[in-house]
Amino acid sequence: MSILTILLIAVHFQTATLEVNVTNLKNDQGKVLIALFDSEAAYRTEDRIFKAARIEIINGEANYRFEDLPAGEYAIKVFHDENGNDEIDTNFVGIPKEGYGFSNNAKGTMGPPSFEKASFRIYDSATQSIRIIN
Repeated sequence: MSILTILLIAVHFQTATLEVNVTNLKNDQGKVLIALFDSEAAYRTEDRIFKAARIEIINGEANYRFEDLPAGEYAIKVFHDENGNDEIDTNFVGIPKEGYGFSNNAKGTMGPPSFEKASFRIYDSATQSIRIIN
């Protein structure tokens, strides 16, 4: 086996770590729900979340570390589930009543930002700091 083959195999099986820091939460009630998506189709339809986490809020912030991720392209959706019902509550026209955010602090127009705006690449480690929109 050549050295190039060994290096390609090592890179293929290399895993990555992602730190997610969520700030600007309006209170410490409830939990922060994080959804990590590994494709545009999954991000758009939300039918296949790659990894998810429900985390405690301490002093208006929440932090989580995803480990053993394959290197690749990802996007994150986050929301502050203040009442613990596991869904983002909206008003009668669909505007969120609970805080939310996206990787890259991307913003959408009349809905969530595109995967292109929210996506980022991970090779070995990365950090995403997401400021909640209240």
